Order: sequence, then structure tokens, then C-alpha cells
Amino acid sequence: MKLFFFHFLFALFVLIGSLKAQVDSNVKVRTKSLKFDTNYIKSYYDYLCITAIGNHKSLELGIENTLNSDYDLQYKPNTSMSYGVGIDYKWFTAEFTSKIPFLDANSSRKGKTESFGAGLGITGRKFWFTSFLQSYNGMYLSNPEVIDQNWNTDQDYPYRSDLKTVAIFSSVNYAFNSKKYSQMAALWQLDRQLKSAGTFVIGYSLALYAMHADSSIMPGALIPFHPEESRIKASSSIYMGWNFGYAYNWIIKKKWIMHVSLIPRFVVQSQTSILQNDSTIQYDKKIRGASEGRFLFGKNTDRFYYGLGITFNVFSDQLDENAKLLYNFTYTRLFWGVRIDVDKRKKKRIH
Repeated sequence: MKLFFFHFLFALFVLIGSLKAQVDSNVKVRTKSLKFDTNYIKSYYDYLCITAIGNHKSLELGIENTLNSDYDLQYKPNTSMSYGVGIDYKWFTAEFTSKIPFLDANSSRKGKTESFGAGLGITGRKFWFTSFLQSYNGMYLSNPEVIDQNWNTDQDYPYRSDLKTVAIFSSVNYAFNSKKYSQMAALWQLDRQLKSAGTFVIGYSLALYAMHADSSIMPGALIPFHPEESRIKASSSIYMGWNFGYAYNWIIKKKWIMHVSLIPRFVVQSQTSILQNDSTIQYDKKIRGASEGRFLFGKNTDRFYYGLGITFNVFSDQLDENAKLLYNFTYTRLFWGVRIDVDKRKKKRIH
């Protein structure tokens, strides 16, 4: 039974791989506005909002040597930007993106990555819910100089077609200052933050994440510099625990917004690893730390809005006293949008 969780996630690899999906999609659900201070927040719930989007999802999978960072490993998927559109009106809101072949700037020297992603979010005044599923099949070593000091950027990157990852994450948070602070203004620009405001946040998170390869992801040249527990070919973890953090919207010259949030997590983690020699390590449950952060900068007026947002989620497994397996998921979003006062146009047609 101790490997039940690992086998479950490995079954997800097979299922997701069979989909051969090349399209990432994200659907968000919006709740109707609750009471808020109109001196601080303006809502565009009754407006039709159309947003052009460019986004990029990625993962940095690494093994960290806490004694000497010169021997750290960093694997990444060969991913590119996706483009699409978001439509928001009253209770309905949806956002869909996909890759455009002639705009695909992936480097052939980094190998091929198959990816699948989906997300769901519910953003209210007081409660925020977010979840995502993300998998990658095929990754390259992004710091090859760690195994070959003579490597140069004209060469192919070391590539592992057998390296797969999957992650499922969900969290719900409660905002204490919901009357003056708008998360919707920071995430989707469906509100406009009129004055600077922030809020403390508390919540709960659940995550399942795993990696699998046919052989150890530790290159032979680095084996002398890492403990035996780092010679993994598979690992899986599940955690659940509490979130505590702070989010702030800073308004600059009335129309510019800079959002910063950091939400650390304190979780109970269950972890299993399989080494190169097929031996299994079942780690004791531990209280660990994880974190989520977000940065956004843009312009938000009554008519138009645009900007850049970056979100990260960091998970880690303690392989040994001096070694960690790190998962750093990042999501970058470029956006430009316009708001249309549909109700006002209806009234003009009536008169």
C-alpha cells in the first residue's frame, strides 16, 4: 500500500500521455460582487470585457545540493507562448489559449516536450479558489555546463525524452480586507483598484506532484557530488496544510497598478522515492514549507487595460539532509483588453 499513491500518479502519466494534448486551457468562474468600498474599488461586472492574451507556462525541476550550488541540476520543458482570448460578461467568464505554429519559438536544440494543462478558479471578494493540472513529457538539462564545462550555446542541450512530471494543485484563501482590496483587479482586471490597499490572507492547500524517468535523472558525472538519495528515477508527494500571507495593490498616478503577493504554506507532506537500483524510500510524514507568489504591473482605465503578470508555485522534497528535489512552476501572462458598456448601448437603441 505504501506505493499506492505513486502508482496512482503514474497512471495519470499514462492517461495524460494518451491525450497527446497540445492545447492549454484555463476556465475561471466569477461570483457576483459583494459589498465593497466604492472609494477603493470600481466593478465592471455589467461590462463586456474582451482580452487578448499571451501566456507561458513552465516548470523548473531541480536537484539542489545545499552544500555546493555549483552541482545543482535544473531540468526544464521546451515550451513556448500560447495565445488566445478571454471574454467576461456578468456571471459568464472564460479564457482559452493555444499554441500558434508559426509563432512557436521553441529551440530544436532543446528536444521535444508534450504538455497538458488545465485550470479552474473562482474569485470572489472574500474567498479565492484556484486549481490546476499540469504535466510535461520530455525535458532538457537547462544548465549543461554543470556536466560539461566546455559546453557552448551552439550545441544541443542534454535531453531526456523519458522524463515526465505531473502536478495537481488546489487552494482556497480568505481575504480579511475584502471591502478595500480587490483580487479581481490583480488577476483578471474585472475590477479597478482606485486607491492602494492590501489584505492579510489565510487558507488551505492540497497538492499532488510526481516525476518519473526510465533511469536516474542524476548524470553520472555528478554522482560523486550528491548523496545516494539523489539518484532518483521516480518520486511522488502529497501535501496538505495552511496558507498565511499578504497581498497588496499599489496604485500609481491613479491608472497604473502594481500587485505583489506572497503566500507561504505550512504543510504535512508524505513522500516516496525510487532510486536507480529500484530500491524504494518511504519518507516519514513531515511538516514542510511551500510558497506561492504573484507580481503584476499594468495600466487599468475605464476603457482599456494591459500589463504583465507572473505567478509562481514552489514545492520541494527533502531527499537527504543536504539534497532537495525542487518543483518551481511559473505562469507568465501578457494581456490587453477593452471594456464595452453593453447596458448603455442597449439604452441608446431603446431611445
